[in-house]
Amino acid sequence: MNSSSNPGGNLGLAHFQYPSAGDSEDDTTDCAPPVLEQLSRALLNSQMSYLQRKHSNIWSAHLMDLGPAEQQYCLHSHISPAILCQTTLRDSGVIHLLDKLLNLLQIQGFAPLGFSQQYETQQNTPEKVLYVEGAWCCNFLFRVEATQRDLQDEWTSVEVRVCTATILNTIRQTCLPTIFQIITSLDAPWISILQDIASDPAESSRGLLGHFSSLQMERIERLFAPVGETDPWGTVINPLWAVILGAVEKVWRSAK
Repeated sequence: MNSSSNPGGNLGLAHFQYPSAGDSEDDTTDCAPPVLEQLSRALLNSQMSYLQRKHSNIWSAHLMDLGPAEQQYCLHSHISPAILCQTTLRDSGVIHLLDKLLNLLQIQGFAPLGFSQQYETQQNTPEKVLYVEGAWCCNFLFRVEATQRDLQDEWTSVEVRVCTATILNTIRQTCLPTIFQIITSLDAPWISILQDIASDPAESSRGLLGHFSSLQMERIERLFAPVGETDPWGTVINPLWAVILGAVEKVWRSAK
């Protein structure tokens, strides 16, 4: 039975008409542009709405706990534990809020965070972990909240893990030589320079922890320009410092 002529037939097919032989190909696609246009407009509106919410969002961070090691750090750094526990920091920008947190803890040798390999690789990580140098081996865990609740999953916490100078010197002396000895098998021309940046204590622990200074950044850029490496961060810097920071984590955990 022909369902197109049967009122009681399949309603999904009852009003569907196949194109006749005389219909042009253009006639069969007349409905496609409006549908695609509607989808494109909906996608654009969704993106605009997201950007507006993100622009109006305010991040806030509050310390979750203060253990004995953290109290010792506060004592050495002349920070009031009571004020630290009562302080809530706010900012619309992630990098600006991280700056405020590290300054609150009186951490030095990390700015500008825009040059930090640790920050660069964790921009899309909701639970951020930053290794820094400080007076006492400890960690500060901050809870992060968003005023725009649908953005909350983008950033939930940040943990600042403090490494003493003794820990970092141990890593320079015992871990870095092994790491770069393995990498030198690649016979890359930039290995020795990067090893100098990582092991040189002249700028505190910047090179070791990947919180590069402007001078170190210029040195890295000049290093890769002659060899035609357009993106040394994705292919060289980030993978290499991921291994270095893995060693930092191991030594930090054993010391804590």
